[in-house]
Amino acid sequence: MNLLLATFLFAVSFSINFAHLEQTALHPDETRWLNRAHYIEDFANPYGENWQDYYLTRGQPPGGSYLMGIGLLLQGQPLDANGVWDFHYGTDWNRMAGAVPDDDVLMAGRRTNAVVGALVVVLAFMAASMLTNRVGGVFSALFLAYHPLHITLSTQALSDELLALSLAVTFVAAFRFASKTALGWALVMGVSLGIGGATKLAPLALSFVLTAFGILWLIAQVRQHGTMALRWPASRKGALLVIQPVISGFVFVAMYPFLWVAPVQRTLDLLDFRRTEMASQARIWPWARVENPKDAFMRYGEQLHDAYSTSRHVQQWMDRTLGVSLPTPISIDFVIVAAGAILLVKIVIQRGLWSPHAMVALLMAAEVGAVTIGLGVDFYRYYLPILLVNSVLAGVAIGELTTQVRSRWARRQAPHEERAALSATSNWSSTAIPREGAS
Repeated sequence: MNLLLATFLFAVSFSINFAHLEQTALHPDETRWLNRAHYIEDFANPYGENWQDYYLTRGQPPGGSYLMGIGLLLQGQPLDANGVWDFHYGTDWNRMAGAVPDDDVLMAGRRTNAVVGALVVVLAFMAASMLTNRVGGVFSALFLAYHPLHITLSTQALSDELLALSLAVTFVAAFRFASKTALGWALVMGVSLGIGGATKLAPLALSFVLTAFGILWLIAQVRQHGTMALRWPASRKGALLVIQPVISGFVFVAMYPFLWVAPVQRTLDLLDFRRTEMASQARIWPWARVENPKDAFMRYGEQLHDAYSTSRHVQQWMDRTLGVSLPTPISIDFVIVAAGAILLVKIVIQRGLWSPHAMVALLMAAEVGAVTIGLGVDFYRYYLPILLVNSVLAGVAIGELTTQVRSRWARRQAPHEERAALSATSNWSSTAIPREGAS
């Protein structure tokens, strides 16, 4: 059943994305990711010229470029089809300068992301199903698949959907690991965070959150069982969590030859460069400047409730297709998401702080926190990780609602079933066993 649902949801999301490939406007950053698609070939020469300390090499980790390169190669497209967009000039100038890719190359890059976006929808289904039930999982997937922001980013040749995929895989792997400690799931967590870090850096912070969680778990075990809890294999769960930064860091460095010369120093330089870039973007586009975390939360409402909304999108679709809609389409996305957040906290309290639900909730909260603290400019593509978390929370809300409905229905039906059972027992007693006659 889960496989059938996952296949169906992938098909739904991919068909939506595919239908929008040519409708989505060109974003100048698409030229950058397509321009650097050659990184996938350059990886064979890790100490070559293209991995030296240049602006573009240092500007972004190569994960998205690898994705574009693989996608272009699989579709028979060249890896050096266009230059890089110069933001000092307009579209016509950049087109004449060769920065705008041919339609075949652009569509190939976009189709690649359409597949990745559909995979993210499937992983959202899995995550929400684990936290609640299949109904919640399906709702989570459809909430994400029909969200305008997800559709836009799944139909542009950018790196954001790969970031979302790495986070979604981490959520699912964390639940599995917490359910049954296994080296395999620990490796999946670390590798997915490393790939996420090699795409957008922020997921690396989650590995340290897992380390803190593992240390706290070990402390709790020692308090309960004494120092015997530190011996192997009793300490296995905590130890595998503690080493998550090692796993993710190894993958991150391995994917990024620019770092090989001096991994620690160049990583610090990279982080400093990204902070400088964010500040520079805020100066260039002052309207997009995000002042502080409070301002970031306000922008979440503007972007993910007002500007982009699944509920409003569905209402508009119903109006166009069925002629049925409210006088003015309204968004209720954040109402559903807020309910899901409250219900997830309730689930964590009920199941315990060391439960699989708690670990996933911690990771989702940490990702939201990382984006909130690091958000320097209000660019729509930076909100995709928040949308992923919102989609899972929306699934939790609907999943818990259906659980409550089923529970109440079962309690309602129980007295009727008990009366029917008693009646059947009475009939059986009176007819199946004849009375003994007097001797």
